[in-house]
Amino acid sequence: WTMAEVAAASTFARDMRLGLRELLAAEPDALSDVCLITEGGGRIHCHRLVLALRSPYLRAVLAQHRPASQSPATVVLEGVRTPVAEKLVRYFYTDELEVEEA
Repeated sequence: WTMAEVAAASTFARDMRLGLRELLAAEPDALSDVCLITEGGGRIHCHRLVLALRSPYLRAVLAQHRPASQSPATVVLEGVRTPVAEKLVRYFYTDELEVEEA
């Protein structure tokens, strides 16, 4: 790799990290195209691409759901409480996991 290639890769990775954090902070926004429904009816708006890249399970679920309309895909997370799903989604976007001691 040349120094320019290393710098470009570094800039790309930094821009992706910052962009994903911005998307997470801005939700629900016009770009979100998935709504996760948690136990008790909580709703978390996300981005199909992020979920598909970070979770093979969600990739498979979303591959089966190709909405004809512009309404977001809906994925029901049975047995998953909203705070747990929010931490999982935050991990998908930031690669950081908050762990609380019991």
